[in-house]
Amino acid sequence: MKRSYFNLNQPIIDYPYETNNEDGFVKSTYFHNSFILTFHLKNVNAKEIKFNVIGDNVRIEIIKEGKSKSAKFVKSSYKIYKLPEDVDSRSIKYMFNDNGDLVITGERQK
Repeated sequence: MKRSYFNLNQPIIDYPYETNNEDGFVKSTYFHNSFILTFHLKNVNAKEIKFNVIGDNVRIEIIKEGKSKSAKFVKSSYKIYKLPEDVDSRSIKYMFNDNGDLVITGERQK
């Protein structure tokens, strides 16, 4: 069975993610001065991800390209996550590690 990366029925996922998301692969960690959001994207590589900060939201899009015998195709899906209220959206950074995790970090406003 192939994994569905995003369920597009809900356009914006509100914080706290543990109580209201159905993705099953999102982990958020909240520290005294920072915030970490981790997505386990095992079957995705860094070139297939588009990441944007839009106001107090982060938009993550996965774009998969493929070929059939007769044509090329592109599949795209995205999800928008609302940042916690006290996270400074200007401090948001992201990286894709070797384990297939998209790690998003941000600083909390004082």
